[in-house]
Amino acid sequence: MLAMSDVYPNGAKAEIAGVASGLCGGMGNKKATCGVFTGGAAALGLVAGKAPQKGGNKQIRELASRYHETLEQEAGGQICEEILKQMGIRNLNKRLCRKLTRRGSELLAQLIEQSELSTRTNSDK
Repeated sequence: MLAMSDVYPNGAKAEIAGVASGLCGGMGNKKATCGVFTGGAAALGLVAGKAPQKGGNKQIRELASRYHETLEQEAGGQICEEILKQMGIRNLNKRLCRKLTRRGSELLAQLIEQSELSTRTNSDK
């Protein structure tokens, strides 16, 4: 979510950081669903705004599904603990976690730019 606020700013960066902080470590270090997945789905809603146009919620769900499927293939899973095991020692200082977060924001930006959300968010600026 925080990475997306750099790409699609809305002036609420501090609040976004607070909201997203519980997603780290797979929902509060429980090593459940990786925060890049859950944060990405939430970021789509953030970019679309509080009251999407007719059909917007369906479009956000479809984009979230595509985001999830693509990122899961690239990451080799969606569960934090499994992803961390695959990363192993190469994840020194969470370097690979940051790389996955960056990739997630790039993928979100691509999906948004290819969708009607891009037109709506650009016209709102």
